[in-house]
Amino acid sequence: MPRPSRWLPPKNEFYEKVRDRGGTPDAEKRLRKQVVKLAEMIEAIRALPVQHN
Repeated sequence: MPRPSRWLPPKNEFYEKVRDRGGTPDAEKRLRKQVVKLAEMIEAIRALPVQHN
């Protein structure tokens, strides 16, 4: 298994630090909401009938 180019802490350690700081950062919450909205928009567009000219 190749080593990463820089050292990264284990995921559990990262999430423990996030919890210690008071939870998920606001910026991440906003991004997650935006991703959900975009996914819903994509599904709505895909549901539209295809027009052939």
